[in-house]
Amino acid sequence: MTTHRGLASTRKALQAGRRPDATDKARRLARANPLRRVRLACHGWVQDSVASLGDHVWCEPCADWARVIDVVA
Repeated sequence: MTTHRGLASTRKALQAGRRPDATDKARRLARANPLRRVRLACHGWVQDSVASLGDHVWCEPCADWARVIDVVA
């Protein structure tokens, strides 16, 4: 049985078998940059201060969740 590549997690914390905890979230919020841009798999670039590679964020043009495929600080 093969696993669809889209279902495989790209987040290192999840691949290692450990769940992200409150300290991970606090660390991400502490380094939040309001001008940071992320590229979504469905459309172009959007601003998101805390999203990281592999996260899902809301895409307004699609009115659906989209995966982050690139991050520019």
